[in-house]
Amino acid sequence: MASSSSSCCGTKKQKLNFQEKKGNNYVHQNGHGGMTNGHTNGESLMESIASPDMCFFCFEVLYCELNNIEGPADPQFTNEALLTVSVSILQGFEEARGYLDWILGVHGIRIEFQNERGCKRTATYLPQVATEQGWDQTQTIDSLLRKGGFRAQITPDIRRAIKLTRYRSQEVHMTYNEYREILERQSHYGKVQC
Repeated sequence: MASSSSSCCGTKKQKLNFQEKKGNNYVHQNGHGGMTNGHTNGESLMESIASPDMCFFCFEVLYCELNNIEGPADPQFTNEALLTVSVSILQGFEEARGYLDWILGVHGIRIEFQNERGCKRTATYLPQVATEQGWDQTQTIDSLLRKGGFRAQITPDIRRAIKLTRYRSQEVHMTYNEYREILERQSHYGKVQC
């Protein structure tokens, strides 16, 4: 769930920054205020569009829908019109016959490999990541190795030793305003399919 339609380059665990402005300085806090995704583009951290309330609201909507119960109350965040929820359903997982047995822009890939210390590591990219970055297959594999923590020189033998699983992704995007329109139709005509 994101505040824009940009794709994830597959960050394994995103570090969240909780900060509060005190005077001209930001200080870490244990709470929800000022959460950012680490990208500010020169803006104040407190001007971030994303907030934990958005995530909580999205999970509440999913929970209510999956359990066929009435939806949650209106959200408490103020920038509803900017919110776009993106859902990716990953499907069709297949073990590949080699590290090049996948198609750019069609398959997402997950690799399993051993790092230079002999530890098993994994990394994945959704199907659109390689094409959005302008990478070919080998560049994508090398980037995934680095993402997964491989620090040694990448050789053809290292690439051939990778266990690659390919998959497809189906994406759906909906803005908050589109969601509210559906709710409005449901309240007038009963439950409406999205």
